[in-house]
Amino acid sequence: KKIEITQDEINDALNTFVPTGTPVTDLKVKLENGKIIVTGKMLNPFPGNLSAEATVSNVDKNAVIKIQKAAVGSMPLPGFLLASLESTANQAINSLVQKNYGLVTIKSVEVQEGKIVVNF
Repeated sequence: KKIEITQDEINDALNTFVPTGTPVTDLKVKLENGKIIVTGKMLNPFPGNLSAEATVSNVDKNAVIKIQKAAVGSMPLPGFLLASLESTANQAINSLVQKNYGLVTIKSVEVQEGKIVVNF
């Protein structure tokens, strides 16, 4: 079986998974071939425009998002914020799949233009 998760579905779900009190707003995801581009606004401790680039792969039958780089303005994001963003992104994608398809064994996951394609 194959499912496609669109950029719009991810953007709709994203704000649901951002924990209350997280100092990030206006998160938007753009899907390009092989890459997930994230933009938003960081409120504190470093106010400014947030930008990140991530990839997604299949690890132990789950979709796993790995942030390659992230910055607020020109300043690289500290590790603890990177880990928090990564965790939120992983919760979002895996719960989107589970909500619509139940517990599945993911065979492959690929980022294409405007969508993520998951084979299970």
